[in-house]
Amino acid sequence: MQYHVYIDFINDFLIGKILLPISNMPICPFCRSPLEIKDTVSEKSTQKTFYLSECARCGIFEWQKELENLEEIQNKRVVASISAWIRENEGAKITVDIFEKLKTLSFLGLQDKAERLLRYFGKLHSTPGLQFGIQLSAFKQAEAATLIYDKSNLRMNLSQPHREGLALLGYSGALNADELAYLLNEVLWNELKLLQPKDNENYVITPKGWVFLEAIPNKESTMGFIAMSFNPTMLELWKYGIDSGIRDAGYEPKRVDKYEHNNKVDDEIIALIRRSRFVVADLTDQRPSVYFEAGFALGLGLPVFWTCKKKEIDGKEIHFDTRQYNIIPWEEGGLQDFQKALANRIEATIGRGNYQKRLSS
Repeated sequence: MQYHVYIDFINDFLIGKILLPISNMPICPFCRSPLEIKDTVSEKSTQKTFYLSECARCGIFEWQKELENLEEIQNKRVVASISAWIRENEGAKITVDIFEKLKTLSFLGLQDKAERLLRYFGKLHSTPGLQFGIQLSAFKQAEAATLIYDKSNLRMNLSQPHREGLALLGYSGALNADELAYLLNEVLWNELKLLQPKDNENYVITPKGWVFLEAIPNKESTMGFIAMSFNPTMLELWKYGIDSGIRDAGYEPKRVDKYEHNNKVDDEIIALIRRSRFVVADLTDQRPSVYFEAGFALGLGLPVFWTCKKKEIDGKEIHFDTRQYNIIPWEEGGLQDFQKALANRIEATIGRGNYQKRLSS
């Protein structure tokens, strides 16, 4: 990392540019915000080197050494989507291959950005009625000259408004301070009435906002609920297809008959679905319980990933109202391909989970 780079501090967000060698000032390979490299990790099995880092905008993540010469991403909407994904998947390990997938993430809409922002405020300020400050004017008026680089510990000493502002960009997926202000004042307040501005740039989550937050599916969960037939002939599908596919996507697979509990089975199923991030519903054998569990998940707003034996799809054995969904087919001799397809579909839809990361921490 010996070449020089111009650091453009989020154009509309922080004003000005500085020319410094990257070797002296770490920056995020994705959003070009100040970055602290906490550790260097070498994997013996893959011969790959990763940097464990904390970015002012993206948060904490690991990234492969080969990404350090990455050219600046010109599309700011791509940058915003990647930062938001990393913030939502704290501790994620980003390889070159995963970065290529991240570049194809769908752009976030205004409502999604506003919801992310409100979820962050609800988690950070969990007491209803509590006011909290957001220094928007300081974000917009900040000058690059106020940034002080401390060579003794390789950190960029951002002022509190700068650091908080970059974090809000990451959590929300907003492009810059102007869009952040629009989300706060026009979307969350004027349009949705979920957040209310107070004096001196303070805000408070409204009662309607708390009700909204309670109804949002658990997006921090790492659990994927499996709804499928318990027929013994389906054991290989569960073990080598669905279970392993969910794990490969970074989530914890949960099937109600595969762990100990003292509750009624129906009650436990409902509780598990409520605690899950998504549901995988395999329609093979056309079990009514699978349709019920998938429908319950859809009613909660949870993503449902539909799978079925290819023979039954081709024979149009599945119920008519589920044929509209993009069902992932499987065949007994191709469970490895099915496993990969399921993992890819999960990651492409909701992002990679960090279940394995939590286990090792």
